[in-house]
Amino acid sequence: MLLVSKNKKEKIVLLGKPKNKVMQYVIVEIINKNIKLKINDKLFNSKLDPIGKIKDVIGNVNKPYAVIKPIDIENFDFIQPIFISHKAVGERQRHYRSR
Repeated sequence: MLLVSKNKKEKIVLLGKPKNKVMQYVIVEIINKNIKLKINDKLFNSKLDPIGKIKDVIGNVNKPYAVIKPIDIENFDFIQPIFISHKAVGERQRHYRSR
């Protein structure tokens, strides 16, 4: 789920794990459907298709603007669902390790 703060300064993606309902708070930056997100302390670049799904996670980005922090839900508007395949993320990380 993509949350946008009412002052439009912060965008946060809530990631749900399939089996348990634990959510991760991730601040992202979206420019022209390019999305930058943080998963398990690693920064990733990805693209949004028109429906808002993340096609895949591309590359490692070493920029310190994506920070995981708790948020006050009251200050945010719910915008659209964003789906991330955790399996795809794991495979991509294994790929980087094997190099």
